[in-house]
Amino acid sequence: MQTGTAAIDRTVLESFANQLADLAVSPSLKYFRHSLDIERKADASPVTIADRQIETILRDAIGARFPDHGIFGEEHGAETYPANTSGLLTRLMAPRASFRECRHSAL
Repeated sequence: MQTGTAAIDRTVLESFANQLADLAVSPSLKYFRHSLDIERKADASPVTIADRQIETILRDAIGARFPDHGIFGEEHGAETYPANTSGLLTRLMAPRASFRECRHSAL
């Protein structure tokens, strides 16, 4: 299994992105069409438990598969795993789309 940033080709990254999307399905559906408590972050943007849980699941999967990748997520901020000495690849995550879908479907 490839884990180093330099050796990763596009097909490996695409496959892993699909795996991440699959991981997000179950927690997304858990909250889909349900009333959610909406909290406000320091910048006044909305956040729900669904947003935080999905980002945590994705962070855990990325850290396990690619320990040398950094992560900057909307809900939990920046994180560099101990093995990330190069900082060459940082993934950006913004799961707010799940919040919007759940909110609109509940209306």
